[in-house]
Amino acid sequence: ESATPSTLGQSLATDMPDARRAEEYLVLGQYTKAFELLFAALKRARADGNGLKIAAVEGALGNAYFLSGDLEKAGEYLEASLAGARKSEAAGLVAATLNNLGNVRRAEFRDDDAGAAFEESLKVALADGNPGLAATAALNGAGLSQRRAEWSRASGLLDRALRILDGLPDSRDKGFGLVTAGRMAYELSQSTQAVLGETPQTVKRAYLALSEARAVAERLDDSRTASYALGYLGELYKNSERREEAMHLTNLAMFAAQEANAPESLYRWLWQLGLLWKSDGKNDLAIAMFRRALDTLQTFRADITGDYRGERSSFRSVAGPLLIDLTDVLLARSTDEPAGPSKQEFLRAALNTTELFKTAELQDFFEDECVAVQQAKQVSIDQIADATAVIYPILLKDRLELLLNLPSGLKLITEQISAKKVTTQIRWLRRRLEKRTSNQYLVHAQRLYDMIIRPVEEILTAENIDTLIVIPEGPLRTIPFSTLHDGEKFLISKYALATAPSLSLVDPKPIQRDNMTVLISGLSVAVAGFPALPFVKTEIASIESILPDSRVLFNNTFILDNLDKELRTSSFSIVHIASHAEFGSGPDDSFLLAFDEKLTLDGLEDFLKLSQFRDEPVELLTLSACKTAAGDDRSALGLAGVAVKAGARSALASLWSISDQAASILLSEFYLQLTNPEISKAKALQLAQRAFIESDELVALRHPAYWSPFLLIGNWL
Repeated sequence: ESATPSTLGQSLATDMPDARRAEEYLVLGQYTKAFELLFAALKRARADGNGLKIAAVEGALGNAYFLSGDLEKAGEYLEASLAGARKSEAAGLVAATLNNLGNVRRAEFRDDDAGAAFEESLKVALADGNPGLAATAALNGAGLSQRRAEWSRASGLLDRALRILDGLPDSRDKGFGLVTAGRMAYELSQSTQAVLGETPQTVKRAYLALSEARAVAERLDDSRTASYALGYLGELYKNSERREEAMHLTNLAMFAAQEANAPESLYRWLWQLGLLWKSDGKNDLAIAMFRRALDTLQTFRADITGDYRGERSSFRSVAGPLLIDLTDVLLARSTDEPAGPSKQEFLRAALNTTELFKTAELQDFFEDECVAVQQAKQVSIDQIADATAVIYPILLKDRLELLLNLPSGLKLITEQISAKKVTTQIRWLRRRLEKRTSNQYLVHAQRLYDMIIRPVEEILTAENIDTLIVIPEGPLRTIPFSTLHDGEKFLISKYALATAPSLSLVDPKPIQRDNMTVLISGLSVAVAGFPALPFVKTEIASIESILPDSRVLFNNTFILDNLDKELRTSSFSIVHIASHAEFGSGPDDSFLLAFDEKLTLDGLEDFLKLSQFRDEPVELLTLSACKTAAGDDRSALGLAGVAVKAGARSALASLWSISDQAASILLSEFYLQLTNPEISKAKALQLAQRAFIESDELVALRHPAYWSPFLLIGNWL
């Protein structure tokens, strides 16, 4: 939408052609070439001792790092550039660098720093006679204020930007500035109308800005800018329920995007056209448009890094809403078909779309291609094992769809419950499950059972299902399904349960019970500010007695060098780690604690790939005493994908920390059951958890806070 302003002054263009070409590569998303040119330019500038050139190239490097997603390095180079620009008294470079630094600070959620940078950039740009950059800084400041719900300030900055843009001669920058202003004006109108009750008159600013952007683009014969102006005008009319105008403008936007060879614009208008067809009830046309939009988006997937206001983007964040809309209309279309092959075809298409979304979520979380590689290794599970069902609870804005993958085929149950209502119950259940002295969780466990399980209970009973695999999404990842309650029993009392981030990421191969070799690592002492886990010693001794072919790294021998050595020289069926582990909102915030240092998820992945003798992946990775933050869907996503990231067939891990005594008892019982070749991993966990519910010896640990957080993730066989 709005291009990030150049950090190189025009007067330097002839002296620094490599740096100028690097900026062109950045626009194309070719970061490797851009970095090569910029570092070469920086080396020459430093050799020349030219402070202004050094500052200019440092600013360009900061911008490159920002666009490639490395905010830390972006900030470092931009701060250095700003200092050099101030020293050289280069006002234009100061203003541009401040604006770019504001984008970085905004992306880091350092809003006060971002606001100060945008404000100073605006002031310096105006004083330096650079109204185009001033308008950009004003728009960035308006976007920041809007995010902070500072409606009056956002509106004032937006008006200021529009006045500046109005006085500029026609140019592509002016056109894109007006597109950005129009888009922002519409978003602001929706926010203020909802919060302050303002009239739709505030939409007029958006219409006028976009109409002027269209006029500028047409005068310049700029198809790319025209596609955005026309498309967003179409969106205004669509949201005002003026369908004919919306359809006409959206088609024009598509043609302009095709003329400009701009897939990043085209996919939006294909998607928008699909929404218009969907609102008309023409689902087949909507499906065709959504699929074309998705195919178009895939053509530039590798270039998705960030949006025009400094928010970090990813394929999942960009494609996610489109995939949800496609799933929605495929499910709706399936209801038009009688039972038979056509209905199954639409349901299968909806399931595959859901799987694509979930894979993209994991790839986004781990910020690498590990998920795609892992998915390529898996076998398509079209036929579910006897007595096993897979359930996809799909949370849509107006309803809950329960898509079942059964031995007999796919079935869909629709419940008229909003995603907001379901999410409210999930949040309450999670918070109250961890309160060991209260049964307040029960009302929410029963409500969620009624929403998710009761509608499909008759189907599960008719097909003699005893194992239920849940593919949760969003907030549903933060709760253990084992605690859902029918008024008499927990769900775990009826079904063996497992969860998976995606069925396509499950390797459907039973664990080999003969000669199960185990690497056990554990900490019982306090390390790095984390408390001691005294029952870990008992846990390790119990596992050794059950699975005698074990190697143990305990306390001061549980260091990363020793873990490296063991996994490099031997092959293990099971890797058991009894130590503190935390899953945060990203892979950098997630770790396991060894005696000498923290082990990141990337490090864990590297370690589990070490064994030179291993032809097969680790069958089971067990993490005792790990936790995710309540209400943090992304940290739960990290836990859900830990087996995929580590390259293990399955993982056993907990959503929150429980007493290490309870963990020791549960895991010992799980491994004991696992030695029975007739019992799957899911059933072994079921029996271990039911022991807490049913055994008189464990009555003090009967509350689900003690037994429910352990989830079996991935392969359940």
